[in-house]
Amino acid sequence: MSKNDAPSAADQPAPTGLRRGGILAAGSIAASGITTLCSLAATLLILRALPREEAGRFALLVELLYSVGLLGTLGQSILQARLYYQHGAGAFDWVRDAWSTIWTTTPIVAISVAAVAGPYQLTSFEGIFVFAGAELFVLTSCFSAVLAQQRHYAWASALLRLGNGLLILPAVFMLANRSLCRLEFVLGSLLLFLSIVVVVGIVLLGRWVERGSGSISLRQRISGLVFLASLVALVVPQRGLIVIAGAMLTPATVAALAAVISILRVFDLVGESAGRVFSTEMAQHPGRIGLGLFAAPWLLMGLMVAAVMIGLPPMIHHFYGGRYDGALPLLPWLVTAAALRLVEIIPRGYLSYLAPAPLLHRFAAAQCAAAMIGVAAMVVWTNAEGVTGLVRAAAGVAVLRLGISYSFVIPLRSQRNRLSQPADSVGVEPLQPGGEEPPV
Repeated sequence: MSKNDAPSAADQPAPTGLRRGGILAAGSIAASGITTLCSLAATLLILRALPREEAGRFALLVELLYSVGLLGTLGQSILQARLYYQHGAGAFDWVRDAWSTIWTTTPIVAISVAAVAGPYQLTSFEGIFVFAGAELFVLTSCFSAVLAQQRHYAWASALLRLGNGLLILPAVFMLANRSLCRLEFVLGSLLLFLSIVVVVGIVLLGRWVERGSGSISLRQRISGLVFLASLVALVVPQRGLIVIAGAMLTPATVAALAAVISILRVFDLVGESAGRVFSTEMAQHPGRIGLGLFAAPWLLMGLMVAAVMIGLPPMIHHFYGGRYDGALPLLPWLVTAAALRLVEIIPRGYLSYLAPAPLLHRFAAAQCAAAMIGVAAMVVWTNAEGVTGLVRAAAGVAVLRLGISYSFVIPLRSQRNRLSQPADSVGVEPLQPGGEEPPV
């Protein structure tokens, strides 16, 4: 190519930096803001309306549902997004992949529910609730991952929290009619809403994703187990607090802890929305990523931490009438864990899209080891110091996990910058002759 043929600087696409990444993330967060606010408001109102012990049970069962659901995906949602990114969504039949996901994950979800039924003394209704809700969430996660890969960020984010967001309806009914303040009414409503969300996901995929002739093979699904380790590390600090507290602490303590954590979930809601945008932009344009895109989550985290530490204590006291003030001394540790989870989603998403398989395996092993260490620390410190030890251990796990993620991302990004490879040349393996696709 001659000098005259080379593209000018004006023709080169601008780097995806702080400004562009912030605009895209803000659009995703704003578009899903209604479901986010409804989800937070519904949880707060339900914890206020239910008797304290039932409020603690509600928090525990919901965390069990999403914990079993996240682990029950077996990493398939991340795998599906990665494969659809590598080969194009049009190469796969997403309907066949959805049915395959059901047959693959249902036995694991059933075994998981059976395993927790004894320790948590689940009733028959509660067991059915956790099993059905977890399997519905598995499908929702896969649909959301595909929508995010297709850059429908707003719908991908909204889909994940629409089920909880619709709980605002029974929450309002409970305030209007005290006879409805029963745990079974809330749990049944959530199951109904999760079913509706799956239907919405099917409609959206049918509208925006072309059905191809291929499907994810069993060999590829098995290879996707590498992503399960990352999800284990996600569940421990995010969902593990309530799950471990439900097994070791009183229902009243669980309810107080849930009252604070439910509000701090805004870090996860914002982090998931912004993280999908940032990590997908990094994957789509890895050679044009400015340092500002990596700095954006830290800036967002700092602003949110300042707002929460100033405004949350008086809000909790007045909203709950002092009912859960015992949890306020735990706030610094809980905010630390939540804030670090927010910024950690960026390097984790970057690795999920672009890391070569050997590096991805090492990252998954390190994250899984961190999760196991975290579970042990939470149990030991809870036995020693009660709920204070539990939240300190959770903050420690978040610090460890963030350090692991960046220790893998920084060398990978430096290597890619040195090699100056095109966006689709790292971690993307072509279809093999005969249509057989290699595992990730």
